[in-house]
Amino acid sequence: MYTTKKVKCDKTPELDMLAHESGRVYCKVVSLLWKVKRKKGFWLSQGAVQKYMRLRGYNLHSQTIQAIIQSYFDSLKSYFRAVQSNPDAKPPKRTPHFYKVRWIQNGITFKDGVIRLSNGTGNQPIILKSDVKPVYVEMYFQRGSYYFSLVYKVHTPPKRETG
Repeated sequence: MYTTKKVKCDKTPELDMLAHESGRVYCKVVSLLWKVKRKKGFWLSQGAVQKYMRLRGYNLHSQTIQAIIQSYFDSLKSYFRAVQSNPDAKPPKRTPHFYKVRWIQNGITFKDGVIRLSNGTGNQPIILKSDVKPVYVEMYFQRGSYYFSLVYKVHTPPKRETG
């Protein structure tokens, strides 16, 4: 079981740059998939897109880029399920200027109550305070501020058998 803690941060140029860079990655994934679909007639796999995006010079952690790609493919899988019951359903093709940023596994370092979120080689990390290491962290923009959702794993007691 998981629980989420929200941390509010003021809008800064560094956070804007991260959200914009994330939007660039998402737009590139959308345009790449649609270009291949239009010209070749098939959808690229998630692994092929990750290999293609690996060598592009984005100012984000590599696993953050993988998380952005995964979020698009989750939307695409949802489309393929929806089209079975509704043939008029359309695949996701919106290209946002800014997009959420997600840090997973190796992009998060926790030590002495401080969470360090890596932003790739040569970029300053984001520092947050917390008492537990999160499973993943997601940054999004809402109503003039940035929010960090820290997702923690919570121990759940085993179910007891009754009667």
